[in-house]
Amino acid sequence: MSTVLLVWELGTNLGHLGPLSALGRELRARGHKPIFALRSLRKAEDLLGRFEFPYLQAPLWPEAPEVKSSPLNYSEILERAGFHDPAGLLCVAKAWRELIRLTAPDAIVLDHAPSALLATRGMGIPRVLYGTGFSSPPREYPFPSLWPWVSIPEGYLRRNDDRILGCVNKVLGKLGETPLQQPCDLFTEVEEDLLCTFPELDHYPERKESRYYGPAFAHDVGIEPMWRGNKGRRIVGYLRPDTFNLERVLSQLSRLEHEFIWFIPGLPAGVRQKYESPEFKFTDEPCRLGRAAQQSDAAITNGGHCATAAFLLEGVPSLMLPRRIEHCVVARNVSRLGAGLTIEQAAPDANYALALERLIDTEACTVAADAFAQKYFKFNPQKQLAETAARIEALV
Repeated sequence: MSTVLLVWELGTNLGHLGPLSALGRELRARGHKPIFALRSLRKAEDLLGRFEFPYLQAPLWPEAPEVKSSPLNYSEILERAGFHDPAGLLCVAKAWRELIRLTAPDAIVLDHAPSALLATRGMGIPRVLYGTGFSSPPREYPFPSLWPWVSIPEGYLRRNDDRILGCVNKVLGKLGETPLQQPCDLFTEVEEDLLCTFPELDHYPERKESRYYGPAFAHDVGIEPMWRGNKGRRIVGYLRPDTFNLERVLSQLSRLEHEFIWFIPGLPAGVRQKYESPEFKFTDEPCRLGRAAQQSDAAITNGGHCATAAFLLEGVPSLMLPRRIEHCVVARNVSRLGAGLTIEQAAPDANYALALERLIDTEACTVAADAFAQKYFKFNPQKQLAETAARIEALV
């Protein structure tokens, strides 16, 4: 039996913990022992504890600044995760090393975990990058812009990279490790880079020479969607409670002659009671993504990678309300395919009802989503899980 440490450090929501839970179950079925180190323990018992997996709190940068603007390239993501303070980053790196010594893994799987990636350099343990393209930026200097549709001077991006490089190399020096030549070297010397996406959904569409394994999501987690089936189209909504204009969204859509099932974790009870009806239902648990996608006519998401990919694989178009830059990129990718519509946060007076009706009634959106589904009709989430687990297993 080999021990595999599965690490999640940055990001939120079930898009990280759900796939890692499924991967852990697959690894255990192959005779290995998964241990989890997590950014958030909020859903750990639901997705890990019930399977009797051991889990730990991941070492995190405790003083993340409140920054309202979106990062322009990956260096700014790192900077906001503590890569601007050598003393603080050293503490986090040492905490990671101690956690790794205590758990003694034979391999480490890293889902958007840059400080763990830094800390494990030179430790002699096989490392695997796991996740969407957002957490595995191209090995370029400077890190490319996350906003390819906006003109950003390359000099600005280089200065971002140079600030990060100085901090990282100070920490590596304290750890007795070889310095990096450029920040993207942080992602080299890993044994595998499991890109769990499709080229059309990659946050870096200009990526070169990469193997795509397809999206990872916990296809067997959640409840069965329950429809009344006597009103209009079937719409599934997966949104976060801090979605911009959320009450306006719910108010407008509740008046439509369609049937809705919503999963909005943390939605205030008062808001739920205000809009809930037999045809406008809220669930406390997510529906099984595959089943929900098979049974729906349209989806409403924040542009999260897992949910958006699951609906596209069933030929279901999406209305996307992105919250963060990673959502914006996915939403723009889907819109570019013609398989969805996007409403940006900068549209405070948006007509969400009109946008949804347009999405449903515009044949081109459904045709484009169906074309995507036909292209990847052979994709199977269970097979993807087996393939990625096999790559990890080969290392241990």
